[in-house]
Amino acid sequence: MGNILFIGPWLDLFLALIPSLEGHLVLQTAGLLISILLSGIATAVYLSVNAGAGPRDSLMLAVSRVSGRSIRLSRAVIEVLVVLLGWVLDGPVGVGTLMFALLIGPAVQGSFRIFNVQTHRSEEED
Repeated sequence: MGNILFIGPWLDLFLALIPSLEGHLVLQTAGLLISILLSGIATAVYLSVNAGAGPRDSLMLAVSRVSGRSIRLSRAVIEVLVVLLGWVLDGPVGVGTLMFALLIGPAVQGSFRIFNVQTHRSEEED
């Protein structure tokens, strides 16, 4: 219910304020890269304040913790698998989708470092 009340109106406002980038490949690419970076920052910020991880972020943290692999790799593997599943189910897959899948992991991990986000507490802290 909160998404309906809050995200929809904000989306409508920004879609009205931000001009379309259709037909401007360089600006579209820059916008995509900036939005991936902002998504990584947003993920680090809300996880750092313990606001609760969503399903995909919880899976990313769990895969990283259990496998001992980096957040970057864990998130990339999850995103690529989701893209492949979507493609198998006949969903659209474009260059932007692939770029997001491959770059969101590094964006999240880099943001974790910048904001000093701890991905899990050690046994000594419990």
